[in-house]
Amino acid sequence: MNAGVLDLVRTRLSRGLRAQGANGIGLSNGPMSSAAVPSSGGELQDLSPFRLLSLVEKSLKRPAGAQKAFDPEAIRSKVRDYLSHEDWKTRNVGVKLVGLIGYREMLPTLLDMLRDRTPDTLLRRLFGGDFRQVGFIRRNIVRTVGDLGIYSPEVEGALMEALTDPYYEVRACSAATFRRLSTQVEADPDVERGLLRCLRDRSFEVVMEAALALGKVGGAGATGPVLGLYTHRNWRVREAALQTTHDLIERGVLCDADAVEGALNDLLIPCPSFKPNFPLRGALRDLAQDLIRLRQR
Repeated sequence: MNAGVLDLVRTRLSRGLRAQGANGIGLSNGPMSSAAVPSSGGELQDLSPFRLLSLVEKSLKRPAGAQKAFDPEAIRSKVRDYLSHEDWKTRNVGVKLVGLIGYREMLPTLLDMLRDRTPDTLLRRLFGGDFRQVGFIRRNIVRTVGDLGIYSPEVEGALMEALTDPYYEVRACSAATFRRLSTQVEADPDVERGLLRCLRDRSFEVVMEAALALGKVGGAGATGPVLGLYTHRNWRVREAALQTTHDLIERGVLCDADAVEGALNDLLIPCPSFKPNFPLRGALRDLAQDLIRLRQR
């Protein structure tokens, strides 16, 4: 049976390589870790929001002993001012700074901003806008929630609403944040249902992130829909489905080796991108080992 599993994977790989060549690219982006701003000195009064953001970002990339010194209360005061500013770009800087400096006390403010459905000006709506807290701000709020690493009923509720946001990047980031906070997310049928609905989203980025999140927080009800993604038109979704299958097996949620092998028979291999390696090769090999272990249980 072990040899049969390996033969199946080799067959699927050889078909794909003949049809596509060795082109491909893998999933790459990971979560940004939060960090604290150095705690002494520094003059901030004359800095523009964008200059301050740039200095903080550059400082946090340096070794601890070489970081630029800032007065922590002064920078927190700046952040509070930015978050209430009329200009959306300034508010956006404030959102980013909350995550960079780990300003956890601002979480309730961020959640209120995320849920704010005050319409944007008529002129901006005529050019594609929707709400006063524009899509970029809402997306960055969701990312910052992940940076802060706090999960609560309030956070869950806001993220669930964000899964249906009109801007696709907000929906994708919300799914990704559920994955980032997965160690704090208990089995929750509402979260699973929300992520499963996202598998039918018109944007492949949302489908991909929802699939990856289900690998970390999904239950048995997620296995069939995830295996169904093996024939999705977008190769990045198919690659995410392979990773999700691995995660579900590792968590003991997916135990049906026959179902996995059946899905592998239908897997669409072609991929138009270049990494430069065949992106599904490693995922398929890992899954072959998962299947062998699954058969031995």
